Amino acid sequence: MAKAIQFDQKIGGPENLKLRDTSFPEPDEVEVELRVHAVGLNRAESMYRRGLYYVFERLEDGRFHPKIAKIFPLEHAVEAYQYLESNEQLGKIVISVDGKRN
Repeated sequence: MAKAIQFDQKIGGPENLKLRDTSFPEPDEVEVELRVHAVGLNRAESMYRRGLYYVFERLEDGRFHPKIAKIFPLEHAVEAYQYLESNEQLGKIVISVDGKRN
């Protein structure tokens, strides 16, 4: 059985983190399984956990629409990174695992 660190509550700090045994469904033919060795939280995520940041709620209810500069398929991740480094984009760069591109 896999282990996962999960929050006990939607809002709260690191005191709500719990290490739990958990199981994940097997990926189907259009999914991939990733093993995560490290993650990071940015300031916005930390503020959201403390109930001080509302961008995620506004995304969920449709009040906020992020600007997407370009979508790259997963196999073009190097090209996506080069585009990011060029500083030519206005908006987010998305890497798609379903092969879609714009």
